[in-house]
Amino acid sequence: MKKRQKLVSIILNCYNGEKYLKDSLLSIKNQSYKKWELIFWDNRSNDNSKKILKSLKMKNVRYFLSKKHTSLYKARNLALKKAKGEFIGFIDADDMWQKNKIKNQIDFFKEKNTAVVYGNSILKNENNNQSSSSPFSRSTTSRTSSIDNTKEGNIHIGSGVAVNGEINAPNEVIVNGKHTGKIAAGKISVKNGGGVDGETAVETADIEGNYDGNLEVAGTLSVSSSGIAKGEIRYKDLEIALGGKISGTIAEMSDEDFQKSKIKLVKDEEENKKSGGGFFGTAKEEDN
Repeated sequence: MKKRQKLVSIILNCYNGEKYLKDSLLSIKNQSYKKWELIFWDNRSNDNSKKILKSLKMKNVRYFLSKKHTSLYKARNLALKKAKGEFIGFIDADDMWQKNKIKNQIDFFKEKNTAVVYGNSILKNENNNQSSSSPFSRSTTSRTSSIDNTKEGNIHIGSGVAVNGEINAPNEVIVNGKHTGKIAAGKISVKNGGGVDGETAVETADIEGNYDGNLEVAGTLSVSSSGIAKGEIRYKDLEIALGGKISGTIAEMSDEDFQKSKIKLVKDEEENKKSGGGFFGTAKEEDN
């Protein structure tokens, strides 16, 4: 028996976006994953954006006209209040999605028990010249992102993606791309080609890529044949495959050390929390 697809709410904030809006809407309409709704938030446009939307006669569209023009982030949060889907996706009026975009991301959620999914993008200018980019490449150079209180699933930083900031999660953080900052989690897996630069406190760690910084591991630190770990490193147990490298200030963690460590504090804090959920990259809700 075929499983029922889960609803995805797609939020599009539009302010005078007529130039590329048709292409953006068609990329949604042509998605291979069909269980979606479009929350079209008209941020007081005075061009032909609304006419373009109506001309395409798309199903599953819910149109909302903002009471006044607001910032992008406030508009998105107002639109979030209207969403009915189990999953949320954001698209801008000059973005175009590949046909299997939603399907691939939903499949990844199911297969990997993952809380957050994001990937690369292709940037095109008016001359049709293109280049690859991380969706957070701008934010990672100008501001700090935070992933906090994720109670279910893992955090996965995809290949080619660079994220700055702090991650707090009781489960696993999987790094195929690049992370700079603090991590507190149940486990960290730095994959071959991935890199972490910062401060990490975890119960277990698997290093197949590069780790540089402070690393506290309450349980087993495993460094594969391709792994490189350097910095101030403390662990309970250590496994290094032939070819693996570890350097810096290295010490075994005693039971007394663990009681004083950030790992213990993170675990105690998580156990005391009664609720929470994965939430990434969106400001708090504000009233219109």
